[in-house]
Amino acid sequence: MPNIELKLTLSSNRNQSGILTIIDQSTNQVLGQFEALGRGSQGGGDTQMQVNGNTPTGTYNVTRLVDTNAWNQNSYGPNGALRLSPTSGNSLAAEQQIGRQGLLVHGGSPGGNNYWRGADELRATHGCVRLSNENMENLVGILFEATLDERNQQSSNIDINLTVTDHNMSFARP
Repeated sequence: MPNIELKLTLSSNRNQSGILTIIDQSTNQVLGQFEALGRGSQGGGDTQMQVNGNTPTGTYNVTRLVDTNAWNQNSYGPNGALRLSPTSGNSLAAEQQIGRQGLLVHGGSPGGNNYWRGADELRATHGCVRLSNENMENLVGILFEATLDERNQQSSNIDINLTVTDHNMSFARP
């Protein structure tokens, strides 16, 4: 059974996208990489310690996959969301000091023609990590396959951690 790590590298300029990498730690194999946005609705500066600010850096446990079918599809998308529980760094400090909670990795509709990042770009959240709906579907599929119990044809419970870091980098599409 693999141990799965999600590594999210975000630009210190949170107006830019970052990269979410899925790694099978038992083989050190990269299972997938996706464009991700960790910008909150409070703006592109260092707003990690504000309600609805940028996604706080640090480490999170992924506690479960949440069904998003009854939620606003423009905001969360149809492919579920990974519920995050902070364990260290700014993520834990933000929870303890200002009560930030409820962070997710989820999809959602892209920006429209008048969106500040441009049409079809990932939209800011209230501090969650946003993927495109297609990439969220692919992420859930990869996690299911990586944790598949062939005998029972269902996903097994394993520990999945998310580490969020800031770097002076920018994401460029190929």
